[in-house]
Amino acid sequence: HNYEANASSLCRLAVVAQSKEELKEKSELLLKYTEAPDSKALISLETKGIFYREGTGVKQEQIALLFSGQASQYPNMFSGLYNRYPLFQQLYQDADTFWQKKYGHSVSSLIFSEKEEAQATEILRSTQNTHPAIFISNFAMFQLLKQMGLRSSYLIGHSLGEICALAASEVLSFR
Repeated sequence: HNYEANASSLCRLAVVAQSKEELKEKSELLLKYTEAPDSKALISLETKGIFYREGTGVKQEQIALLFSGQASQYPNMFSGLYNRYPLFQQLYQDADTFWQKKYGHSVSSLIFSEKEEAQATEILRSTQNTHPAIFISNFAMFQLLKQMGLRSSYLIGHSLGEICALAASEVLSFR
């Protein structure tokens, strides 16, 4: 987690690894490259999942978050986050409770479908399914990033994303 990240630090590092062994290999590779005086060599590590930068960090007033609109949905979007973070699960469950009472099915059943991918994609393409799926997914991602300490000065949305931006900024209620 980046809970203790400090944007004012001059050096930032992110490493994507599938195992402790891979993390160790990438750490050793990074150390080898940091000894080289060529900063372009460090940038070349990005293709290996190693991201390193030096310089002034980004300030809150320089951050804008964009909420996506219709056509950005796909089956099982955010399933990894849903399975890992209780906040995600709670927000989807809240949406499901409301949606189940009103429409007889849950929003999460539209997103986390056990149907064949082509059929699940087709179900999500339908506007009456796309809108709740995109809204809850955008809102849950925003809340998770907020819980992790990300703050922004601007919230914008494309199409349906505008509604989620309004909910995230608390102009509209999530409920």
